[in-house]
Amino acid sequence: MSVSVLAVGTPYVVADRAEQLANTLYNAIVKRNSVFVPTIFAGAFAFSIGFDVGITKFWDTWNKGKQWKDIREKYVEA
Repeated sequence: MSVSVLAVGTPYVVADRAEQLANTLYNAIVKRNSVFVPTIFAGAFAFSIGFDVGITKFWDTWNKGKQWKDIREKYVEA
C-alpha cells in the first residue's frame, strides 16, 4: 500500500496553507506594534458592542411583557 504525500488535501498541503496565512497575518498586523495595538483595541471595542447588543436582545426576549416598556401603557395616562 502506497500513500502519496504530495496529493492535494494532505496534511502537508494544509499545513503550508496555514503557514502562509500565519505569515500574512504576522506581516500585516503583528509585526509592527503601531498596527498591533490599535487592532487589539478595535477588536475589543467591536466585541464589546456586539456582546452588549446580543445580551440586550436576549434579555428583552426572555423578559418580554415583564419590563416597564412593555406595560407602561397600562399605568401611564396619555
